[in-house]
Amino acid sequence: MLETQSIQALEQALTIATLRLKIKATKDEVNNLKQRLARRA
Repeated sequence: MLETQSIQALEQALTIATLRLKIKATKDEVNNLKQRLARRA
């Protein structure tokens, strides 16, 4: 039982970490687009 629980906990942690990375990457892309638009204006 403990092994499956720890595996589930690890999978959850991985999922959360992956989501955080994706969110950060999206924010970086948005910032880059904002900078490009600011240069054009």
